[in-house]
Amino acid sequence: MQLERTYDAHQACYRSSYIRRKLLGEQSPELAEVLNQHAEVKAAQDRSKDAIALSDQALVIMTAQKDSTPLKIAEFKFTAAQLRCTPYTLQEAAELCQEILELMESTDNYEHFLAIQTLGLLGDIYYEMGQRSWEKALKCFQNAYEIAENQLGPVDSLTLNYLQAQITLCEKAGLEDMTQQLTEQLNGVIQLDNCTETLETANALNRLGSAKLNKGEYGKAEAPFKQVLQIRKILLGNEHPDMARCLNNLAVLYDKQGRYSEAEPLYQQALAMQKRLLGNEHPDVATSLHSLAMLYDKQVRYSEADPLYQQTLVLFEQILGPDHPSTNVVRGNLQGLQDRQNQ
Repeated sequence: MQLERTYDAHQACYRSSYIRRKLLGEQSPELAEVLNQHAEVKAAQDRSKDAIALSDQALVIMTAQKDSTPLKIAEFKFTAAQLRCTPYTLQEAAELCQEILELMESTDNYEHFLAIQTLGLLGDIYYEMGQRSWEKALKCFQNAYEIAENQLGPVDSLTLNYLQAQITLCEKAGLEDMTQQLTEQLNGVIQLDNCTETLETANALNRLGSAKLNKGEYGKAEAPFKQVLQIRKILLGNEHPDMARCLNNLAVLYDKQGRYSEAEPLYQQALAMQKRLLGNEHPDVATSLHSLAMLYDKQVRYSEADPLYQQTLVLFEQILGPDHPSTNVVRGNLQGLQDRQNQ
């Protein structure tokens, strides 16, 4: 059955390339696309030499196009690199992967899905090259894992694959401490992944996001915080104090990243929900008022920040007392803003 499918795919690619040559010429990007697909079909038929020839032809055509994007060229190079993952052409495959990563970095696409795949492939290549290249392999797997965790989430299968690749390599290299540490990390993530959508899962993810936030690893905090928001929305509905806290956590994250336009509506939603659910004098309301005031202050929106600082100060004095350290912080922020306004 597999042979029939690949034969049919081969015939389809052959006919398509013939038609595109006739209608569009030998140098059309449409022909390059078909040739690249045909290369993958040939590889599935274990005809690696033919596959590489078709892939190279496709890459030459696509590279020659004036309007080819770096990302499109990188995709064709990735196919060429995959086809060269044989004992005799590993160095060529590694060089192609390095070219892809340079393209992705030069166009600010270093966190693109293709960059993640390329880092993983390059790690595999270095691993196959032998022990002298294992350090480079480990670095590739680590980078692939970090970006995948950020972009895809900690429980995505690809993220877990790169974590497992690190474990396998460290175990083979005799790095016992690192192997144990990574294994514990993997087991913890798998436990999260195996959980149903429960509040316990949300709480565990929230702790993960908060830990990343507190360490300044902002890029790694967003995915778990968003998962918490999704789970709690399903289980608790849109109106719940914990939903307000989820919104506030995301707002704090965006605030720290300088993503003020994204943080502001989240702070506002959290504040409005807390007022509705908890009342105007609740400590959570005071905290959200202060966060929103500081956000406006950073953006030199003093006329909006001033009344929020004043409301916060009144609440903190009532809830915590006039001499509490947090009250003094708010009082200092208000005084600083007023001094800047009077300059």
